[in-house]
Amino acid sequence: MKNMKYILIVIAILVSAGSYTASAQDSSGKVDASMKDKQEELQKQKKDDSKKVVNPDKEREKKKREDKKKQTISDTKKKASSANKAGREESAKKMKEDAEMKKIRAAEEKEKKEKAIKQKGKDYGKNKAASAKARIDKKASELTMHQDRVDNARKRVAAAKERLEAAKADNSLSAEEIKKKEEKIARVEANIAKLEASINMAKEKTAKQKQELNSIYDKN
Repeated sequence: MKNMKYILIVIAILVSAGSYTASAQDSSGKVDASMKDKQEELQKQKKDDSKKVVNPDKEREKKKREDKKKQTISDTKKKASSANKAGREESAKKMKEDAEMKKIRAAEEKEKKEKAIKQKGKDYGKNKAASAKARIDKKASELTMHQDRVDNARKRVAAAKERLEAAKADNSLSAEEIKKKEEKIARVEANIAKLEASINMAKEKTAKQKQELNSIYDKN
């Protein structure tokens, strides 16, 4: 009985010792794991802190790069703005030049048309004057022909008068015949005078027209 009690006590001690050992091992494992985590966290913190440490030279270089980048962007914007302004000015200048050229071309075209109209008027005037001159020359030629006929008629009348006077002298004609011839000669002379007066009026008119025509030619 005593042995049984002793055995139970020993078993209880062993169980208790085993439980303590397992607990101690488990606790020790937990402590080790915790320590390991803390060490890793510290190392990570150190790395982060080392990254956060400001390097003045690197910061200056970084700032220079950023400033250079900003300046480049600013210069690019200024160049673009300047180019746009120059483009607008050039466009405005070109538009102004085009407008001036358009005015010049319009003035030249107007002057050209006016000259053409004036030349056309001159040509028309010259053609009309030439036609008028041809008519006047023709009329003058006709008047000369009429005058020649009048002169010939006067010569024939003069010859008829001479024959009549001779007939009177030699009494070869009766008084009645002499009277008829004298009346006939008088009618012919009247017609000649009338025709000659008409020719003279036509001559004066033709001379006046010719003078006016010559003045037109002198002006042109």
